[in-house]
Amino acid sequence: MIRTTLGAQARSAPHGSLNHVTQGNQARDAIEICPIYTDAPLKVGSKMLKKGVICAALLSMSMTALAENWKVFQWNNDTTLRYDTESITHKGKITATWVSATYAQPAVRPGYSVPLTRQVSHWIFNCADKTTAIGQVVSYGADGNQVDSNPGDPNDFRSVTPHSVADAMMNTVCPR
Repeated sequence: MIRTTLGAQARSAPHGSLNHVTQGNQARDAIEICPIYTDAPLKVGSKMLKKGVICAALLSMSMTALAENWKVFQWNNDTTLRYDTESITHKGKITATWVSATYAQPAVRPGYSVPLTRQVSHWIFNCADKTTAIGQVVSYGADGNQVDSNPGDPNDFRSVTPHSVADAMMNTVCPR
């Protein structure tokens, strides 16, 4: 587990995707809203066509929300940190992004009983106050499967230590 200088945990997802962590609920919700017609007789009509168009639009919007663009932010022999440029959000003075920490060697990290290879976390910054909080943290084992999901504490903002990893990330994602 990566710990910033403020003691927050960072987490990562398996080799390909954060989709189920960041936006998976949108896709699931869109699919649940759209009825399954495979067992029903084929019906044609304006009501059925409208439902089909609405479902297609919902699925299309949820799938585009799954876009990811992981950019290497910092690395050393043990850990590579990436942030998802597609997940950066700005709301007032709050900016958030997903950060992935991939470990070179699976290892048991503090608080875990199984070796982890990756953790993905939601980093939240109050750009005006120069504070940060860590939201959801998802941890993945050596087999690539999720071993833990922790809601973090997205309301526990703490000062960002100058010249720390959190400071560098804040300066990268906060608007200027």
